[in-house]
Amino acid sequence: MKLNRSLTGLLLLSVATCAWSQKTPVPPSKLTREFTKLQAEYYAAVEKYYAPQEKAKTNEERAKIKLDPKLDPAPKYAPLFIAIAKRAKIEPNGPAFEFTITQVASFSPKLLQDSIDRLLKWHLNHPLNGIGMVAIMQGYLYMHEQEKLSEYPKALKMISIKSKLAENRAAALLELGKYSNSSFLNPKTDPSMADNYYRQVIAKYPTTKSAMHARGSIFELDHLQIGMVAPDFEQTDQDGKSWKLTEYRGQVIVLDFWGFW
Repeated sequence: MKLNRSLTGLLLLSVATCAWSQKTPVPPSKLTREFTKLQAEYYAAVEKYYAPQEKAKTNEERAKIKLDPKLDPAPKYAPLFIAIAKRAKIEPNGPAFEFTITQVASFSPKLLQDSIDRLLKWHLNHPLNGIGMVAIMQGYLYMHEQEKLSEYPKALKMISIKSKLAENRAAALLELGKYSNSSFLNPKTDPSMADNYYRQVIAKYPTTKSAMHARGSIFELDHLQIGMVAPDFEQTDQDGKSWKLTEYRGQVIVLDFWGFW
């Protein structure tokens, strides 16, 4: 039974978010409420802007509908979001603010870089949560045409060296491993380099959450690659009957794993 190819950017984002999400929710501050209100206004404006395309019944129809870039709400709202983010020097939800900014400011490489710089400065002294990591990656992804995606691993290496927090340094090394083996982010994938980063996490920071995820990633490299025989496991179906994967050897199997986080 062979493993099939299935790799998307959404999967990587999900892994990053799950790996470094905050344990306890932060009570919304006045600044957070202000940001959330502005965010709702922006999303409503975006929905209105793209409404003509959304009403199209086919992709062909949608492609023929040209939107007026002068009516795009992003340039109008970007400076408003950034003004709030600059005030959030000690705001726990600062990284979440920047996540939205990387979406709103995607039209401007300079605004994106400013947002990324604020995030990198933040994470040298504050816990590296999932939304912050994804915001950094998203910012570089939006600048892909400017060949800025190569800056992403450089940013991770900087965090892995200069952050005052061990968990941050470990998380950055873990993400470097994922980047090294991601064909979505890195056309020159290198499983051996990914393995090296994972083992660095385990050796240097064995008690961190990242070390736990690194062990799982090493198992994935060793046992869950395309062309390898899938590991056997036993599970219970919806009727309560137990079954093993090896019982279906030689057949085409589709496994759908899902859950709530």
